[in-house]
Amino acid sequence: MFNTVYKAISVGIGAVFFGMYLFGKDREKKIERLLVAIFCLVASQI
Repeated sequence: MFNTVYKAISVGIGAVFFGMYLFGKDREKKIERLLVAIFCLVASQI
């Protein structure tokens, strides 16, 4: 049960950061946001 909730939260955070990466105006932070999004999505698969 807890594992499913953890995965859902990780995917949600990843989606938020990916959205900020796509629509964000700040160029310098784009790479960081993409890395966080990828990390969250990878963590949700474990």
